[in-house]
Amino acid sequence: MSNKGYKQLKGIRILLSLPKRDDKGIELSPELKEEMNREYATKMDKLEVYAIGDAVTDIQAGDIVYVPVEELKRGTFVTINDEEKLMVPSMSVALIW
Repeated sequence: MSNKGYKQLKGIRILLSLPKRDDKGIELSPELKEEMNREYATKMDKLEVYAIGDAVTDIQAGDIVYVPVEELKRGTFVTINDEEKLMVPSMSVALIW
């Protein structure tokens, strides 16, 4: 396993790092946690690319990107090295800064 916490990201997927937030020690059910994560995602406009899939050619890890809210809502939350990441198709990226 690589030091990134996984072996390889496949296809046209990208993993986005989410901004840090204070959880204030509240324990949530997995369902409520995912719902709150989706609401949190709607407030984000610039996200850092954590990793790219093996078929992605126009985006690099470390790029800052804008993904429309509708696409963020369709993303999948993944925990890597105890951090939440959001996985979306690379085609969801509208802007690269």
